[in-house]
Amino acid sequence: MDSLRTAGSQKDITKIVVAVYLSVACFLLIFPSSKLVYSARVLFSYVLYPSLNYGSRAEFYLRSIPKNISNLIKADQENRRLSALIGDNIISLNYAGTLIKENERLIKLFDLSSSFKWDGTWARIINKSPDNCYSSFFIDKGANHGIKINSTVIAAQGEIVGLVGRVFEVYNNFSKVALITDKGFSAVGVFGREETESLIEGRGAEILKMSHIPVKADIAKDIEVFTSRTSILFPHGISIGKVSKIYSKNMLMSFIVADIFPTISINAVKEVYIIKTSGKPLFLNDG
Repeated sequence: MDSLRTAGSQKDITKIVVAVYLSVACFLLIFPSSKLVYSARVLFSYVLYPSLNYGSRAEFYLRSIPKNISNLIKADQENRRLSALIGDNIISLNYAGTLIKENERLIKLFDLSSSFKWDGTWARIINKSPDNCYSSFFIDKGANHGIKINSTVIAAQGEIVGLVGRVFEVYNNFSKVALITDKGFSAVGVFGREETESLIEGRGAEILKMSHIPVKADIAKDIEVFTSRTSILFPHGISIGKVSKIYSKNMLMSFIVADIFPTISINAVKEVYIIKTSGKPLFLNDG
């Protein structure tokens, strides 16, 4: 019963408010000739729909009301305009700050590349598929920029430089890069003072597989793995990653297997460095 009474009282209040609103509206419509009523109507309209009282419409409505009221409305309009302008300026400042940071990052990359022992060119990643992020991506350089098939692709994160993959397809103005994390990737890696060789393979995931490690090899966690001198595709001495886990020797295998955490986090790469090669390009027409 109490809930019904409460609901009924709320309905009564709503009816009273609607009745008062309609009465005021009718009063303002019936007596348009009164300057006081006209001013009240303009204020009432401005409070409900301020956007309807901008520009030429504002001049039309404000010309016949007292100056103090028109000044009040104009001041409110100016405050709204300035608030919007301040908001736009804040957005512009934030964007400018982002650009400054991006420029600083790129300058550091270009300065770092001056210390590389390989000639090459920088390229920006232009397409990366979320469901294929460990397989390949596209860059904004192609045959017209001197990019060739099988060129080695590296990247830098801070002061760290590491292998990313190789150029797999070359078009006129863009290329496709096959990543070291791709299931089809393989390379000869070396580690330790004796540069013990092993096979590095992609798994289609963040972690790489290192196999064919000699049983007596001096291997330990966090040891760094580099590209081998005997590699056909990659220059010697490029960091591939670090050993993250070593598996015990299996009775069916005559070698040790380990996990490698890549030097470069593939998902964080924005620009890559393409090392020049003397090989002949294999390219297709832009489709």
